[in-house]
Amino acid sequence: MDKIIYLSKQSLRKLTGHVSFGEMLLSFREAWKITQVEMADKLSICKQDLCNIEKGRKLVSVERAVAFAKSLKMPIKTFAKYALQDQLIKAGLRGEIEINDVAYNGDSLIHSETKALSFQEDTSKT
Repeated sequence: MDKIIYLSKQSLRKLTGHVSFGEMLLSFREAWKITQVEMADKLSICKQDLCNIEKGRKLVSVERAVAFAKSLKMPIKTFAKYALQDQLIKAGLRGEIEINDVAYNGDSLIHSETKALSFQEDTSKT
């Protein structure tokens, strides 16, 4: 079953391409029908930073992605995954990130297992 799910994600990605962290945030903002100013307020950042994140001009650290997820009451693993994925793509790697067993003790991350599935160097940029 896991292989079928992975192949389905892989097939979908061929059609749609990579969805960045910024595109994910933009999708949520548009679905919620709120302005960049309103979203930026929810994330405790300025509108310009949000604009840069949505446009892909600024990457978000995993720690910041987790803080955003908490602020928006969204799944932490999803936000962390998209932030990591963007960082790896910027480094010239491609594949899919999977995060399992995330555990928190208060606000501190105490365990996280990250898997890189089928990662390979992106030679198309060289």
